[in-house]
Amino acid sequence: MNDFPINRGSEAETGLADENSSLSENTAARNPVSVDNDWAQALNATAVVSETNSQGVIIRVNDNFLKICGYNRSDLIGKTHKVINSGFHPPEFFRQMWQQIQTGAVWRGTLKNRRRDGSCYWADTTITPIVDAEGKIVKYIGIQFDITTAKEQEEELRNSQVRLQKLAANVPGIIYEMRRGADGAISYPYISQGFAALCGLSEAELMAEPGRLRGQIHQDDRAQYDKSMAVSAASLTTWWWEGRLVLPSGEVKWLHLTAKPEKQENGDIIWDGFLIDVTHQKETEDALRKSQQKLTLHFQQTPLAAIEWNLDFEVTEWNPAAEIIFGYSREEALGRHAAGLIVPEFAKEQVNRVWQNLLTQEGGDRSTNPNFTKDGRIVMCEWYNTPLIDHTGKPIGVASLVQDVTERHEAQAALNRVKEELEVTLAEQTAELRKSVAQLREEIVYREQTEEALRQAEEKYRSIFENAIMGIFQTTPNGEYLNANPALARIYGYDSPEDMISSLNDIGSQLYVEQNRRTEFIAAIDKYDLVADFESRVYRKDGRIIWIAENARAVRAPNGEVLYYEGTVEDITKRKQVEGALRRSEERLREKALREAVLNHLTEQIRQSLDLDTILETTVQQIRDLLQIDRCYFSWYRPHRHQPTWEIVKEAKHQTLPSSIGIYPEVKLWSETSLKLEMLRIDNVAAVSDTTLREFLLSIGFQSLLSLPLQTRGGEVGILACAHCTGARPWSESEVELMRAATNQLAIAIDQAELYTQTRAAAVAAQLQAQQLSQALQELQQTQTQLIQTEKMSSLGMLVAGVAHEINNPVTFIDGNVAHATTYFQDLLSLLTLYQTHYPNPTPNRQICRRYRF
Repeated sequence: MNDFPINRGSEAETGLADENSSLSENTAARNPVSVDNDWAQALNATAVVSETNSQGVIIRVNDNFLKICGYNRSDLIGKTHKVINSGFHPPEFFRQMWQQIQTGAVWRGTLKNRRRDGSCYWADTTITPIVDAEGKIVKYIGIQFDITTAKEQEEELRNSQVRLQKLAANVPGIIYEMRRGADGAISYPYISQGFAALCGLSEAELMAEPGRLRGQIHQDDRAQYDKSMAVSAASLTTWWWEGRLVLPSGEVKWLHLTAKPEKQENGDIIWDGFLIDVTHQKETEDALRKSQQKLTLHFQQTPLAAIEWNLDFEVTEWNPAAEIIFGYSREEALGRHAAGLIVPEFAKEQVNRVWQNLLTQEGGDRSTNPNFTKDGRIVMCEWYNTPLIDHTGKPIGVASLVQDVTERHEAQAALNRVKEELEVTLAEQTAELRKSVAQLREEIVYREQTEEALRQAEEKYRSIFENAIMGIFQTTPNGEYLNANPALARIYGYDSPEDMISSLNDIGSQLYVEQNRRTEFIAAIDKYDLVADFESRVYRKDGRIIWIAENARAVRAPNGEVLYYEGTVEDITKRKQVEGALRRSEERLREKALREAVLNHLTEQIRQSLDLDTILETTVQQIRDLLQIDRCYFSWYRPHRHQPTWEIVKEAKHQTLPSSIGIYPEVKLWSETSLKLEMLRIDNVAAVSDTTLREFLLSIGFQSLLSLPLQTRGGEVGILACAHCTGARPWSESEVELMRAATNQLAIAIDQAELYTQTRAAAVAAQLQAQQLSQALQELQQTQTQLIQTEKMSSLGMLVAGVAHEINNPVTFIDGNVAHATTYFQDLLSLLTLYQTHYPNPTPNRQICRRYRF
């Protein structure tokens, strides 16, 4: 065995003096220590021991040294420890070590050595200098213990901590450890980076005052925070909490907390948790909820039927308007296929074609179809369809808006039949017209009755609403409550009427914000014996100020003395807030109403004339006056073969500007936009990128331009344009919408004028027959005029323009034949008078025969 022996011989042989024979930390101690063989065996069995001379040359190693480094004893004896130097430690490290042990002091440290196979190991090392009797160092004994495993574990722990710190720094929140002692004291042993940015409190501040975090929790959420923590502590289940945190800056954040509890042996509970900012999520959820509420409101209250289909053409949504049009309730319609619900057999092919076009996004967005109702009726409906597309571009369904145009369709069909049947006998035409008039009268009576019933119902419920009792009270003239109902106590923030009565013993000073308000209240009752809607600001129990309205009267004794006051109280705080908001929006609404009134006036003036020049003059003049612009004009596109031009035919301008009526060459960009029926909107001509268009506009003095094209039934293209010449002028959205509506009405009027011209030509051939229809047609015209007015008041947007267009065409035709119908009726009545005079023995009369061509 080559381990180190314990030799009690001379110090020269063992290198161990009596005073330092122990392999202890005391390097210069001279107290002799007795070391027996048991100690040596234990040392050799557990430690790695080496011995060098005073120059550091190895003279002895034990077996453990050979095992750990992998060298043979012959490879080591006579050499220094450089044989196993791994190169990990810098030279300065070994210089300091030698400086220390050469002074006779024991050196302790950790060394990283290299084995023979190149691998490394860590050793906990103690080097003890051995001195002779003269105090001279004769050798060094090194004792090492293999700590490689511990070092690797330490390195792994350090790497794990680095990864944990990196993870904690990069997660969208903070990781923390919270300890609650058995005495309830809170501490935070660990908090990841980012806490200050999240909570407005530094880690050091929280460590010093752990209670500050709870103090920043919103007062309305603090109770839930404490309760959820208590439940988690009691059941040792995951702690979930979500609430608001008020930062020192006043900012409010929504936080979400998740933590896992673990109970310690001493009774403490440690939560390892995660805290994240969910403010944006909360705001998004709130915005989404409001958006969904608005969408639901529009969906439920729109006068158009709103239907949603899945890809199998089955109903997934069905609003109240759809129930009215088709007769099916929402529950009856959901899940039903269109073919078995509202599509008649003869229309299935057309509907299927529209459906396929929608799914392939190749059209089908608008169609007019006959549809079945629940009671078997067929109604004509205009469908406005929109495919619903997901983020990949694939259709997931179809949304449809449906308008019942049965009455319009039937009216159009009836008017077409009248036109086609003008040569039918007078009796048949008169009967048909009388029937139509009777139906219209019945409808008018029905609508008037319905409107009257609605008005009475509205007055009834308004009366109930305005006189609803909120709080009831009785008070003494001295300002004490005698009686009060629970509603009044709730208004003032008290738990019960008794609590309120006992707390308020001087109403004038305790309740009213204005100290003299009670005096004014009593003075008003003394003067008029009652007060109504007496508005005041009062204090609630919690100190908050609210608005109330009082209705009260004085109850008097027979001698006139006031016994008490009694009345009602209504909380009108919200109404006051709404009134303020309404006042702020009143000007905006007034401006919008003015524009709509002017547009209606313009529409009415256009429709009152069928002369194209009058229509165009009226339109440009009204628009210029309304928008207060320098110039408004109308021009026609003249597609000449060699040189297309634009001809300005009507204009309204400022008196200082020259006239622009005339023919102008085509400007490519402007013409292309107009021929596509697209609007051209230029707020500042100087900023236009197209050089040709910019130079042309500047040459005619335009600084801003708003141009809206229209196309007549005959295919002609015209432009209704507004221009400003004295400077750049931004066009508002309301002005653009007004121009769109005016352009639509102008297009209708132009079509009516063209139709009127065509009708007059046809009316010449039908003059004799039309004269006899004057009275009936005049009644129909009056009825239709009333119907148009009703439809104007109840319809919106495109519905107004569409119905006016469809009804005004036949009305225009009829109006053009009124004079002829009057003459025809007079001749017929004269004929009937003659017939009654001479029947049954008629007398030949050549003049009569010549007049009526017998």
